[in-house]
Amino acid sequence: MQNNENLLSLDDSTLESVHDRIESLMNGRTGRECAQDWDVAHSTLVTLLHRRSDPKLSMLLKIANAEGVTIDWLAKGEPVAVKEKEVPSVFHERIIEKPKFNVAASAGGGSFIDTETPVEYYPFTYSYLKRRRLLHAELCIIEARGESMEPTIEDGDDLLLKLMSEPSSKALEGVYVINIDNQLRVKRLEFDVVRDGYRIISDNKIYPVEFIDRDDLERMNVIGEVAMVMGKPSKGLSELH
Repeated sequence: MQNNENLLSLDDSTLESVHDRIESLMNGRTGRECAQDWDVAHSTLVTLLHRRSDPKLSMLLKIANAEGVTIDWLAKGEPVAVKEKEVPSVFHERIIEKPKFNVAASAGGGSFIDTETPVEYYPFTYSYLKRRRLLHAELCIIEARGESMEPTIEDGDDLLLKLMSEPSSKALEGVYVINIDNQLRVKRLEFDVVRDGYRIISDNKIYPVEFIDRDDLERMNVIGEVAMVMGKPSKGLSELH
């Protein structure tokens, strides 16, 4: 028998929307990642979303607090009018600035590093970096050039990089900024077990797949993983926070 005292009393239409809102907050993360970020049991979260069961208020409070949304919106989809005196509190959250370097990583034929001096700093909120598990990572921003990674990365997009302090002992899978023969490039890496080396892939299919075998890996230095494609600077950063 369920303890109704700890459950939200919602009609069927609201129940459907509350699950949709929880799923929208997952934003591409797995259920296990969200459970860890929200400090809830993974099995409970999976059951809630799979069975569309009644959510406990305690769980919704944890999710709302972790994601920076109101419990009224999460539980009922109701917009909440913000009082004028409450507006400044939005700006009291801790801001962490990350440097942008005057460096272009080519998504085409390759570019050289111009300088390693920061040209500006981009602000990120503490809670945003925490949600993305980037709070303790060494981060920087550089610009992408070329069209070979379209539509994933477009010419002029800013890339948030999670820098690698030392070579990885595990095979890398994903989009990385790499340095090959003094050319900084952004490509998708995929380890080929059979050929014992990395496939260097362009998301734009008109570009051929390259390959570098294990004996030649000293030519390739992995700078960092692309944690986010931030878009062109003209788009601004407000949508990221």
